Amino acid sequence: MDRVELFDIAACIANPLLLDDGEGVPGSTGEICTASFLDNERILVGASNEEPMDDENIDTVPQEHIAVWHFKQGRVSNAVKVQGAFGNLIAIDDDYCLDLFRYPKIINLQTGAIEEKMEEFDTGLQASAMVHYLKKEEWPIMAYNRALKILAVKRGYDLELLSI
Repeated sequence: MDRVELFDIAACIANPLLLDDGEGVPGSTGEICTASFLDNERILVGASNEEPMDDENIDTVPQEHIAVWHFKQGRVSNAVKVQGAFGNLIAIDDDYCLDLFRYPKIINLQTGAIEEKMEEFDTGLQASAMVHYLKKEEWPIMAYNRALKILAVKRGYDLELLSI
């Protein structure tokens, strides 16, 4: 099951037993397949297309939605349905994120609209932290430099750079 949990690393070093009890996205019963820090108080999260565990209560991050988890305040805001498949989000700023499932795409955090896409640039099929089902060639090595807004994708001996 895809799940996001938050830990206070300094506290966990002092008391490793805290690693048994991370903080999850409040009110979420579905699978959170991706997450990316927006800043020191907010995390962008995305729910997969899997059915939620509790279909009787309103989920704070419904299926195929992205939302902002204000972890210091213990609340979720801005849940919007993404208008297409996603699964490997990287926060760019308060308004946009980059998704790397299949190919790079820019998603509007307020509307869920995919505003830009580059279908000819293969970024693999990773749609969660669990990748055991992917073949090695379906999982390119990638790194994103947030300050420079540059994505690096390694394929074999080549390194491709994409300015966001």
